[in-house]
Amino acid sequence: VLQKLVTQLTWSKGASFVAWELRGDAADLARHRFGCRIFCRLIEFHAAKEGTEDLVEEVLQEAEDLCCHSFGHHVAQAILEHGSQKHRDAVAATIDRNPLGFAKNQNASYLVERVLTSCSDYYQESLLFELSSSLVDLALSRYGCYVARAVVEHPKTDRKLEMAKLTAVRQELNKTKHGQYLMADVGLSLLKGSRRLK
Repeated sequence: VLQKLVTQLTWSKGASFVAWELRGDAADLARHRFGCRIFCRLIEFHAAKEGTEDLVEEVLQEAEDLCCHSFGHHVAQAILEHGSQKHRDAVAATIDRNPLGFAKNQNASYLVERVLTSCSDYYQESLLFELSSSLVDLALSRYGCYVARAVVEHPKTDRKLEMAKLTAVRQELNKTKHGQYLMADVGLSLLKGSRRLK
C-alpha cells in the first residue's frame, strides 16, 4: 500500500506523508526486507523532493554498511540510478575508498559495476586504476569476476592488456563455474553467455 501511495499519488497528495513519517528510521528502513522497496520507490519517483533528500542524507551516514547489506544495496543502487549528483557521488566515494573489498562482496559488487558505467569520469577512472591492478584476484573471486568483466569491457580500459592477464590464469578460471562464465563473456571460451550467479 505504501509503495502504491508513493508511485501513484503526487508528492503533495500523499507521497510526502510517507517520506516525512519515515524520518529518523531511514537507516533501518533501507535495510529492511520490505522497507527497502518503499525507500527505492521514493527515490525513483520523488528523488528531488526535500523529504526524500532528507531520508537519503540520513541513510548515507551509514553508506558503507548500506552498500554491503542484502537489502540495503538496493537502496544504494536506486540512489546511483535516480538520486541527485551529490548523493550519487557520496555512494561512489564510499565504493572508491575500498574498491577491491566492495567488488568481492556479494551485494556491493553490483554497485561497483554501476559506478563503472554511470558515475562521473573521476570515479570511473579511479576505480579502473585500482581494479585493473587486481584484475586476476577479482577474476578468481565468485562475485569479483563480474566486476572483472566490467573492467575488461570498459571503453577506457586497455582491453588487450587486461585480456592477457586473464589468459595467464585461464586454467585456474576454468576450475570454477564463475570463472568459466567470465571467460565466455570476454571471448576466451566456447561457452555461451553467462548469467550472474547468486
